Amino acid sequence: MFFYCSDSHKNWLINHQLGTFEQLWQIDADWYEPPNYKRNGWSGVCQLKLTDQLIYLKRQHNHARRTWLKPFSGESTLNREFQVLQHLQKNSICAPALIAFGEKLQHGKFDALLMMEALNHYVSLEHYAATQAITPPLIIAIATAIRQLHATGIQHRSLYPKHIFIKEKATIFEIAFIDFEKSRFTLLPKLRAITDLSTFLRKVNTWPDKDRMLFFMTYYGLDITMPKLNFAYRALWFIMQKR
Repeated sequence: MFFYCSDSHKNWLINHQLGTFEQLWQIDADWYEPPNYKRNGWSGVCQLKLTDQLIYLKRQHNHARRTWLKPFSGESTLNREFQVLQHLQKNSICAPALIAFGEKLQHGKFDALLMMEALNHYVSLEHYAATQAITPPLIIAIATAIRQLHATGIQHRSLYPKHIFIKEKATIFEIAFIDFEKSRFTLLPKLRAITDLSTFLRKVNTWPDKDRMLFFMTYYGLDITMPKLNFAYRALWFIMQKR
């Protein structure tokens, strides 16, 4: 069994009698997202409040994958999200603060959990777009944040509006990301961009063309006043529209 607890939360969890894997695994809390059952396993998310702090707890049974480092035993899929969250924290990318992670292998099957702080005062881009206008400053902030995420070597691989979160302060937007179970570390920056940007542009296909182009040009650091894209960027734009 492996169990990690952040130094800043260790005493806090112990005071709530949640300082061990078993205590977190057995906690009685309502499902925020009902368990998803597949391949003889399940995975779900609970929401709870501890000392006025809103917390999300992911728990899963028999959700695993093999890796180059663990070709036989494999690892829980939450292990990848745990690794990515640690990496993003070190690189100052805004994401949920990690509280605890653990995985336990029993009879060839993993039980795993991941506990994170909620993103207070943020709303998802999906929710924001349903109630407010998408403005150029917001588009620029999103494109810049995605470029910074990619610069750390992370490919999100599920870059949907529901996984991009926004906090607005006057005319300034802060951007955060969630849900890194499918993410991976990659040394191929073009692959990181094409896959994630194609997914994102497909999910915001109701945006006007000028907004989608502003996003594309901001991500690549292009002069938005230029009359047209050169051949290489036109080709990239074409590929992303067809994926």
